[in-house]
Order: sequence, then structure tokens, then C-alpha cells
Amino acid sequence: MAEVYKILGQMKPAAVTITIGYAVPASTSTIVSSLTICNTNSTSDTVRVYVVPSAGGPTTTNALYYELPLTGHNTFVATLGLTLATGDELQVRSTTGNTNFQFFGTEVS
Repeated sequence: MAEVYKILGQMKPAAVTITIGYAVPASTSTIVSSLTICNTNSTSDTVRVYVVPSAGGPTTTNALYYELPLTGHNTFVATLGLTLATGDELQVRSTTGNTNFQFFGTEVS
């Protein structure tokens, strides 16, 4: 088994648009070790992060963070330890479109 430590995804979704932040590749499992959410604007934002099972969609049932407030020029950091299987996704949403999301972890194949 090969383990690759890496940046899993970096994105800045458009306002009020759910965006795939990371999708687990075929024949791979992933451990998501950490997440940063950085508001790069002075305007406050509200963000969501979903852990979506393969072939599923974002719902309040699989929300990791839902309507998390983030003041202007502020960063939220979380140490996670999430385990994901092939086809699972991390999806994100920002109310203003001024916020960056970054996921870090290990892919195992």
C-alpha cells in the first residue's frame, strides 16, 4: 500500500455555489487530517462543509460545518481525522465567494 501525504484540494467557490473540494479517486481511501477556511475579505461570510458519500448529495445530514460564521480577514482551522472511501467527496459553500478552503491529508492506494 502506498501512502501519499498531500494537499487534497484548494478552492475558492463562487458565492452560494456548492463546489467539490475533493473527490476520492478510484482504488483509493483517504484520511483528511486538516481543513483551513480563510476569509480573504473584510466582509463576514457564512460557510458550509459537507462529507458526501459516494453518489450522494450535500444535505444537512452529512454537513460537517453548516452556516459556520467567519468574520472578515479571519481563518478557521480544524484538525479532523476523517476517513473517506472511493467516490466520497468533500463539498464546500461560501455565502459571499470571498473564502478559500484547503484540505490536507493522506491518500492510501
